[in-house]
Amino acid sequence: RNKKGMTTHKKAIKNISIGVFFILVITSGLYFLHIKQSIKGLSKNTEAISDFVQNDSLKQISLDFLLENAEDKYTAIQHTSLKIKDFDFVIKKNLFRNIEQSIVVSEKRLEEQVFSTDQFLNYILPYRLRYERIENWRELGIDRFTELYNDTIHIHASNINDVLRKTFTYTIKSKANRRFSDLLENNYGSCNEMSDVAALAMRANGIPVSIEFTKWSNITGRHQWNSLILKSQNIPFMGIESNPAIDNNINIITGGYKKFAKVYRKTFKKYENKFQGYNPKKNINNANYIDVTKEYCPDCKNIKLEFQDKFLDDEIFYLCIYEINKWIPVDFAYAANNIIEFKDVCPNNIFILQKRVNEKWEYFETPFTFDDFGKITFLKADEQNTQRLKLAYDNSNYRELIKQFSEIGIVEAGAIVDSVLQYNYTAKVVNDTNYNLFYWDKEWIFVDEQRAENDTLIFQNAPKNALYKLENINDTKSFRHRCFTVDNKNNQFWW
Repeated sequence: RNKKGMTTHKKAIKNISIGVFFILVITSGLYFLHIKQSIKGLSKNTEAISDFVQNDSLKQISLDFLLENAEDKYTAIQHTSLKIKDFDFVIKKNLFRNIEQSIVVSEKRLEEQVFSTDQFLNYILPYRLRYERIENWRELGIDRFTELYNDTIHIHASNINDVLRKTFTYTIKSKANRRFSDLLENNYGSCNEMSDVAALAMRANGIPVSIEFTKWSNITGRHQWNSLILKSQNIPFMGIESNPAIDNNINIITGGYKKFAKVYRKTFKKYENKFQGYNPKKNINNANYIDVTKEYCPDCKNIKLEFQDKFLDDEIFYLCIYEINKWIPVDFAYAANNIIEFKDVCPNNIFILQKRVNEKWEYFETPFTFDDFGKITFLKADEQNTQRLKLAYDNSNYRELIKQFSEIGIVEAGAIVDSVLQYNYTAKVVNDTNYNLFYWDKEWIFVDEQRAENDTLIFQNAPKNALYKLENINDTKSFRHRCFTVDNKNNQFWW
């Protein structure tokens, strides 16, 4: 810290400051140069549009669609909160190239009316899936898969899927927002990456493919898959794992036993928000989407709840289904005249409402069941009136089936699937083992601890009309157990 040292230190700081200043100047210059070439303001540039469109109506429709819906799109910078808006950084010549390449691979099937113009706009034309970094993935997809073309679109899609299957490996590990080139190079991922890579490869080759998603309502977890979008019908399939068949088989997605309450399809269309500053959809999924529950649940019904003793108007309510010790939103609605209505909900599920209060979420009322006939039954635990419960199982057969898959590595349906679903033998209570009983009242409330004897558990003072949960005190994974209700014959119904 002598005089000479301090002088050297100050010079170093000065040099660094000058360097940073010039970097900022250069970066700013490049940024504004990029802005000048970006799609920002393109809708007002009639000369540029005229030179590109040249009286081609499909080009004009495509350009209008992308410009109108690109306003809320951006690239998310990994490990930061930074967002680079497409309006500022997507270059107009790349946007034009994206449109031209999309039309070239699609125009034959558009003329043959295999799919509609609207389906082309939504499930082939968009230049991105979500918030990944921008690249010319179409060119990569065309180069890699163009030789797999077939006049029959189902076979064409299956040919591409078969090639992807040879190199792609399913894994629980998931790295979100990977570009198409990254997915093809790394060749691993969960259902998210599987459906992403299938959608990109097929869209690049003129096949309209969507991405659907749901939260399972009878087991833990979410799922994402694809659908082949055609004028005649939409056909669900699992990218990499299964091919789109001519006949529509929902069991390809559900395995015959998984259930959902709502199903959504991701779209490029922007969301028209009713309230400024808060997007209610983002509490369900950080993507634009439309409701396609009817396609997967033909017996879906509306849930209409009326609360005459409360003043409810224009408030946001979420419909939630049960997850591990908590509730997950799957739909939202605005109250009007003390009525809350959710459209197209799959029956035979259990729900609870959440209300947005001062930017936080609070449970509203009690859980309720929604049966096959559309009947709604609220479960308000009656602590003043108790009942004797005689219980034989501590978990649902659906949850136990998933547990078997994860523990012993079974990935295909077989004898064990039928056995678990029919007899639920793995979830029987274990003799000489203690269990805790809980009921729900804004959280899990402890009732009692009892020891299993003669393959049963007996609890003498359980609140009536409640939603229950059992936990084996020796099982560290018991928190994954499902909730249940009990009828007047002591039968357990799992949710």
